[in-house]
Amino acid sequence: MQSSTIDTVRQPTSISRIWTIANYELTRLFNTKRGWMALIAFAIVWYFILRYPVYYASSIISQPQLEDTLKQVFGMVGVENLLAWPVPELAVYWVTSLILYPLFALLITSDQISSDKARGTLRFIVLRTTRFELFFGRYLGQLLILTILILATLLAASAMAIYRDPVLSSSFASHFGFILFHMLFVLAPVVAVTALTSVVCQSARSATFLAIIGIGFSIILVAVVSYYIPQLSLLSDVLLGAQVTDLATSSGMDSMSYLILPISQTVVILIIAMFLFNRRAL
Repeated sequence: MQSSTIDTVRQPTSISRIWTIANYELTRLFNTKRGWMALIAFAIVWYFILRYPVYYASSIISQPQLEDTLKQVFGMVGVENLLAWPVPELAVYWVTSLILYPLFALLITSDQISSDKARGTLRFIVLRTTRFELFFGRYLGQLLILTILILATLLAASAMAIYRDPVLSSSFASHFGFILFHMLFVLAPVVAVTALTSVVCQSARSATFLAIIGIGFSIILVAVVSYYIPQLSLLSDVLLGAQVTDLATSSGMDSMSYLILPISQTVVILIIAMFLFNRRAL
């Protein structure tokens, strides 16, 4: 009686199993050739970003034609709010991250379910856990990896700013937290898309390809429909990343209104992915 009670107490909870699976995703990243190739490519790209745009941010921000360029190329409204950031390095980092991190997330987070399904190992994994725990553990694990990568590059950009002007150390903390917090919400629906494609595909490569094609096709489809039926142009406001240009120039509590869309997209996509995962044979 006493031993059975102890076993019951020691049995891991659902939350602990999800957290264990999420932590294991970090190990999987460093134990695969594909993971190392992605990390090396990531390091090379961010070396050049930090070495040039971020390093020369103070002179880039001061250029008078920059505001017009951002308005014309990205359609940003309220660019003056972004250019008024006290730490130019973080302003350049913020805009660059909003563009590059979603693309990078598509490349490194697509192997959540597909490889195990192709090898037939999913049926053995779910002997110790449930499909729900496995699915959300893998999803949270990918977000954890992206969080670590964001932290690493954000700390590097902050260090460059403080090295240039030590006085900035007292003013970068709020923008540091702002960037980290909002980037997680920007990336959440992207990782949800790769979670969905990894459920329906048999390999990480095909899951990545399907995610890119799906996002690209939805953008083209909405553009064509909006052209012929202007009344449906509002569909462009619910596309993945539709809030990014507005979020880039927002500040403070005003930015919270732009989080509703990615949260809604994440919830809907994860529900669809989980439904398909439960319906499919392992």
